[in-house]
Amino acid sequence: MKNQYFGDQRDFLKYDLLADLAEHTPGVSRLTIIPMLTPHDGTREGNVVAYDAGRRRPDIFHFLRYCLARNDRDIRNLRTLFQGRDYAFHCHRDGLHYSHEARLEYFASVPDRSLLDAVVFVDPDTGIETGTVPYMQGAGISRYLFWPDITSLFGRMSESSVLVVYQHLQRNASLVVGDMQGKSLAMCGHLRVPAVLLCDDGDVAYLITSRAKRVWDHLARSLPIYAETHGLRFHSVSNDLAIEEGDG
Repeated sequence: MKNQYFGDQRDFLKYDLLADLAEHTPGVSRLTIIPMLTPHDGTREGNVVAYDAGRRRPDIFHFLRYCLARNDRDIRNLRTLFQGRDYAFHCHRDGLHYSHEARLEYFASVPDRSLLDAVVFVDPDTGIETGTVPYMQGAGISRYLFWPDITSLFGRMSESSVLVVYQHLQRNASLVVGDMQGKSLAMCGHLRVPAVLLCDDGDVAYLITSRAKRVWDHLARSLPIYAETHGLRFHSVSNDLAIEEGDG
């Protein structure tokens, strides 16, 4: 995550989806965002700011438009966006930059209470680790979430909590399905969950899972409806290699 992205088209989808999960998932009483915030990089990433409200939450739409109009692109504004809701909100170290060198300390410092009965969203610049370490170093290793980060965090989450991970899709469209299937199956193995659910818009994806059966059953019913409502693709990837897909 970078502040230069704040309020762009991807953010609108991101915060609408997280609000939906926090509002409607049984047993959830908080939303926790772990932003992995990195400095501006001088690119034009985050410049897609011409978007409509569509059928997403108008309060989130108008808040993001207000921040953009003021050129106030700062994730600390999420404290205002999510205050006074029916669930608690925490954005971890939203005023400090993340670095690969401090990776272990960064994830260990997430407060225990923020992982209880929570939608826990991890927001790396790019997504889950891929390729070799030299490859990731060349791209910027702080842009990636590593499997030990995910497993240690998930191990501290309560059973009814929901893990959500941001993932940039492959630029090569022909490799997207295989890549996301591989990451989802790897997540099943690392976290010992039966399946991972995904929503994507053809640009970015959200990998979603939980331990609790009642939470899982709710997500398996509600996410396809959310995806269809908002023109997203929905996928379910399970440990037995069975894949179910639906276009929104």
